[in-house]
Amino acid sequence: MDDSAGCRLPAGAGDRLAHQVAGHAERGAAAWAGVPGFAPGAAGAGFGARGARIAAAVERLRDRGRVNACRLAEYPEGVRRQLDQLAVVDAGAASRLAGGAGEP
Repeated sequence: MDDSAGCRLPAGAGDRLAHQVAGHAERGAAAWAGVPGFAPGAAGAGFGARGARIAAAVERLRDRGRVNACRLAEYPEGVRRQLDQLAVVDAGAASRLAGGAGEP
């Protein structure tokens, strides 16, 4: 049974995926930079304390979003390296299965 049409990583897949991850990180950082804060007075007259709690919650949400976008920006190189290594291992395994020497 010939399974040569199986799952294969195309050349440059690691670079393309790393580029996509970096793009998501950049768009996420830009999106969180554009999220406005909440003015406590916007909650209405007599609701200052609630408005302050809402403002604090919005700021925590904005901070968490910015932190997550920054963390995502740390991943593209690792993603690229892992996919490149997977391609090497997969090629070696395919070679061994086909009867070649393959990679150790």
